[in-house]
Amino acid sequence: MTIKQLSVFLENKTGRINDVTKTLAKYDINMHAFSMAESTDFGILRLIVSDVEKAVEVLRAENFAVMLTDVVCISCPNVAGSLAKVLDYLAAENIFIEYMYAFAQGDTAHVVIRPSNVERCDISGRPSPTTAQDVYHDMKGRISYILDAGPCTIGVESTVVEVHDDKVIILRPGGITKAQLENVVSTVEYDTALVNATTKPKAPGMKYTHYAPDAPMTVVVGNPEDIASMFKALSEGIEGPIGCLVSHETYNLIKEDGRFMCHCFGHHGDALSLGHDFYKSLLHFNENHVTLILAEGVNDDGFGVAIMNRMEKASSHHIIYK
Repeated sequence: MTIKQLSVFLENKTGRINDVTKTLAKYDINMHAFSMAESTDFGILRLIVSDVEKAVEVLRAENFAVMLTDVVCISCPNVAGSLAKVLDYLAAENIFIEYMYAFAQGDTAHVVIRPSNVERCDISGRPSPTTAQDVYHDMKGRISYILDAGPCTIGVESTVVEVHDDKVIILRPGGITKAQLENVVSTVEYDTALVNATTKPKAPGMKYTHYAPDAPMTVVVGNPEDIASMFKALSEGIEGPIGCLVSHETYNLIKEDGRFMCHCFGHHGDALSLGHDFYKSLLHFNENHVTLILAEGVNDDGFGVAIMNRMEKASSHHIIYK
C-alpha cells in the first residue's frame, strides 16, 4: 500500500536525532520505522509514524525542515527469499528502487520502498478483484497459489464494525446492512469518517480515493432519462471509448452513441446487481483503455450505502445527483 513518509533534514550535530525523537514522544507520536542517510553537511532521517499530520505540525513548529513523500509498504513472509520475490516482480515491471528499508514483526516483514513509479508499484487503490483471473492479474509473481471458489456473489468487501458495550459502529459498509445489524443490536451507527472526509478512517479501503480505475470517473444518480441526458453532456467533446456502467433502462437511451462502451448491471435501482458487477466493469474498462467512465448510481439506503460508498471512493467523490 502507499503510505506517507516523513523526511527530516538534520545538521550533522550531536543530539539532533534525539531532538526529533523527543519531540515526537512529547506529543505521543509513535515511530513505526526509520532510516538514516547522511552526507558531509547534513543527514536525512526518514520516518514512518503513527500520526503523519501531527508529526509534520510539531516538527515544523520546532524549526525542523520536513518533507512528505509517497512510499510503498509491502508486507511479505519473514522467511528467506521473500524479498527476492518482491524485487523480481519490480524488476519485471521495469520499476527501479531509489531507496528502501525494512522491519519485521513476528512472521511478517514490512519493506518500505521508494520506487520510480509509486502508482504502478501499489495495487491497493485499484478496483478489487472479484474472480480468480482478476486476482492472478494483480498478484502474478507475488504469490504462489490462488484458491478459486468461484466469482464473488456480493461483489464488494465485507462490512467492518467496531463493537462497544451499548452500540455497534459501522466503519466500512458492506454486504451486511445497517438494517440487518439492527435486528440483533439495538443501536447501530455509521462512523463519522464515512460522512466527514477530514476524519481519519479506521477501516481499510476507506481513504479518500480507493478502488479507483485508470480513467477519471463520474457517477450520476437519478432517473434513466436524467442520467442519459447528463452522460451526453459530460461526454461532449470527448473522443471515445467512454466506459458506461448503466442499467438496461439507461442503456436503451444512449446505445446509439458509438463512443459509449456500455456494461449493463441490471434494472434501474438494483443495488445488488450493481454491486455484483461494479469492480468487474471497472477492470473491463481498464483493459480497454477508456478515456472516461460514466456510472449510474443508486439510492443511498440499504445495500446501496455500501455501493455508493465504493463509487464515491472510485470516482474521487465526483457524484452528481439529479
